[in-house]
Amino acid sequence: GKAALYRQNIFLSGFTSADINALFHRHCFSHQGKARVHKEERSGVLSKVVSQVQQVFERLAVKDAAHADDERFQFFTETMWPRIKESPTSQGVLICVRSYFDFVRLRNFFHKEEEEVCLNHEYADLKDVNRCRSFFFTGSRRIMLYTERAHFYRRQKMRGVRDVYFYSLPDRHNFYVDIVNMMEENESRGVGSCTVMFHRYDRLQLERVVGSVRCKKMTSAQNSTFMFC
Repeated sequence: GKAALYRQNIFLSGFTSADINALFHRHCFSHQGKARVHKEERSGVLSKVVSQVQQVFERLAVKDAAHADDERFQFFTETMWPRIKESPTSQGVLICVRSYFDFVRLRNFFHKEEEEVCLNHEYADLKDVNRCRSFFFTGSRRIMLYTERAHFYRRQKMRGVRDVYFYSLPDRHNFYVDIVNMMEENESRGVGSCTVMFHRYDRLQLERVVGSVRCKKMTSAQNSTFMFC
């Protein structure tokens, strides 16, 4: 029938997402038209990072959106993980993921690698989370996997963070600032580093973090590595 042409749809969100865009373009067909109001230019949140930490953004070359998740995982296992594994000072490594599915994939990978990691996710009991944070802080386990939704629900400060790896940027840009500002200075190494993996399909999340102008350059430039301090 023609009910879809007379249906009123209203989407309210603090940020734009691919899911909302897909719903808007594919399923909203009011005969009176449709409108979208959003902020055109964003300045980003890099200036809100208090720690004097080196922030490195590494762009992945992906074929298409269908294979983006697989290629991100391949890049991590072949490029990022050897850096972490072979580094003699890799202690207090916080790996942040946006999706719980990516979390499970990385958890299984570390299990195969026989690497004991702290698992901090939205479905974990508070008792397990506190034990996980204790292991991480004391150095009993050097790596923690942390999901965006876990931070959304608990907003806990992780002690003992030396290096941060964003497997994928969070949807909520203020979470990027929260997590990077958790980093602590070490007497022998000083402040650690923050490494971000992104590809061209992460444009919405990237723009909210680095700003509209930087985002355009970072997704189109020939250089694939970008550094901010």
